[in-house]
Amino acid sequence: SRPAMAEPKLLVIGLDGFDRKVVDHLMAEGRLPHFAQLAQTGAYQSLATAIPPETPVAIGTALTGANPGAFGIFDFIGRDPRTYLPQVSLYREVRSSAGTRYASALKATPLWRHLSDAGVPATFIRWPLSFPPQPTRGRMLSGLGTVDIQGFMNSYRLYSSDPNDQAGEGCEKVVVVQPS
Repeated sequence: SRPAMAEPKLLVIGLDGFDRKVVDHLMAEGRLPHFAQLAQTGAYQSLATAIPPETPVAIGTALTGANPGAFGIFDFIGRDPRTYLPQVSLYREVRSSAGTRYASALKATPLWRHLSDAGVPATFIRWPLSFPPQPTRGRMLSGLGTVDIQGFMNSYRLYSSDPNDQAGEGCEKVVVVQPS
């Protein structure tokens, strides 16, 4: 009998802030041998990004295969068309008397939906624009654009016993700890 064939797998890694000029320079210095191998295959020449080359636009294009006009995200910040006030573009906030809920900002179908609909299990780890996580055949851990339990994005706390951290800019985020 023939041995069972393993199912093919694909790993996609997003390189946020990828600058071809810097990578070309580092390849020329011999500091990126794996990228140099990729360049020899011809695949490197086809690498490109979206216009404008910003994270939400590039990731939205990669996730949907569409342009920003189709998926509806043009920058990190947009404006509320009713009030003209700035708003975060990475998710939609829906407020009602029942509280605040969040919805995807993507107006086009993302890759995880296409894969799930085709019965293909997939894992998405920390992909921008994946908040709130959506039911999928696989696993999803939301990335950039995820809000915390207080409804804030990119909030943090610094746990420190250093007195220098307890004064100055950002001191309101410091939680004082005592070493035992």
